[in-house]
Amino acid sequence: MAIRIVDSKTLEQLIAKGRIKEADAGALRKAIKSSSKRRTVPLEDTLCTLPPSLPVVRLYRAVVARYGRFDESGEVVCEMNAPFTGRKWALDMALPRYRLGIEMDGWEFHGKYKEGFQRDREKQTDFARFGWLLLRVSNKQINDDLDDVVTALTQCVAHLPRFDNIHLKERGIGRYECTKNPT
Repeated sequence: MAIRIVDSKTLEQLIAKGRIKEADAGALRKAIKSSSKRRTVPLEDTLCTLPPSLPVVRLYRAVVARYGRFDESGEVVCEMNAPFTGRKWALDMALPRYRLGIEMDGWEFHGKYKEGFQRDREKQTDFARFGWLLLRVSNKQINDDLDDVVTALTQCVAHLPRFDNIHLKERGIGRYECTKNPT
């Protein structure tokens, strides 16, 4: 899907609506000025300031390709805060209708220090109390076999019930807060 940006006015309107992040607007303004031929910017290029080579971005795009974005009647939320757990937990990605969270577990934040490792176990336990399954994946898994990660996710979804009573508040493009556990 693409957003047609024909001029700076359209770009500013999209920024005001929250469809494009201000951090990405500079590059888009420059592209509008320098190109009179190409003014269509793919939506996925406006969603994240990270380069697409990063494993988390590759995973997000693969999962969205399979399940669709939540804000477009799909299933995937890019980042989800979960105050219903009683803690300030956030998931890297989620399919909230299935109570399925996806966590990127890198060495730096999730295993390098004992505190990070213990915090992840607490998070896993808190979500389990509310019936959530957390699928933890590493950069290596994504880099080595992204298809296998998506297949594992698909197999998990096949075994999980779907909950249609969902309470999400948008907190930015693709980012939400799940105020109540889905039922």
